[in-house]
Amino acid sequence: MAYHEENILDPYLSPEMDRQIVEMCLAEPRLFMEAYLWVENKDDGEVPFKLRTDQLIVYDLIQHLRSLGKAIRLIILKARQVGVSTFIQAWIFTMCRLRRSTHALIVAHLKPTAKIVYDIFSLFFDRLPKALRPKKKTRTTSKLSFERVNSSVEISTAKTVDFGRGYPLNLIHSTEFSAWPYPEEVLNGLLGGISEGPDSFMAIESTAKGMEGEFFDMWTMAVEGESDADQQWVPIFLAWWQHDDYELDVNQHEAETLYAPDNISSVERILVESWLRESEDDERYGYTWPQWQRKLKWRRTK
Repeated sequence: MAYHEENILDPYLSPEMDRQIVEMCLAEPRLFMEAYLWVENKDDGEVPFKLRTDQLIVYDLIQHLRSLGKAIRLIILKARQVGVSTFIQAWIFTMCRLRRSTHALIVAHLKPTAKIVYDIFSLFFDRLPKALRPKKKTRTTSKLSFERVNSSVEISTAKTVDFGRGYPLNLIHSTEFSAWPYPEEVLNGLLGGISEGPDSFMAIESTAKGMEGEFFDMWTMAVEGESDADQQWVPIFLAWWQHDDYELDVNQHEAETLYAPDNISSVERILVESWLRESEDDERYGYTWPQWQRKLKWRRTK
């Protein structure tokens, strides 16, 4: 079997077939993610990566922005322990694996979080089929770089990030931004090192930490459409009910009594009515009434 060192994805394919598959996966990165990436699930161990509702919301927005030829700048306000960080890391890994000379930086707020991020990327790499797994040029506790495509992923913290690298960054993920020390100074340094154009990607995400601080100010400006003209941040809000795991089974008796329409609170009614309306507009993200009953049970239990 012929071996083609110049191929990006699989050296055992013909160059033309390799090129076609790479182009297809770059156009629809979900194909690569769900075919080849694995994640650690707290209940089931290592499982194939499949996009969940909250992740699909972010994915669809990214694809829309790509179709417009825009540099991607996302600011994400999220509930705790939803899957957006894992999705962004899957996106970054996919881009670095499928594009040559692509460099990414993930900036966490604490060392333990940086270690978790590193473990996610290591699992992505280690579970690739052997033919798709390029040789590692570098593998340290803070960096993975790949031969054949000459791409890299670097992981740092807001306190230790290095702005002095000799190459531009194509993708940046800033996680738990509201907990960073000196966030404005670090962010300015990151923005000074990222490339421009449609392949440029930066996502800032965080849980809420009150109505003050750099993240709150950036979020407010993005929502009001007042972002800097050079950096048009697109706001995304991911609520707890958009996370697929946040629901519990409801039996028939509970559905007809505790979680019947007449037994929900005014706050619960606002939530349900809002999302039932959105379900009519976009059934990809909406929920049926039985699904809402399961989510209301989870909410009351927690």
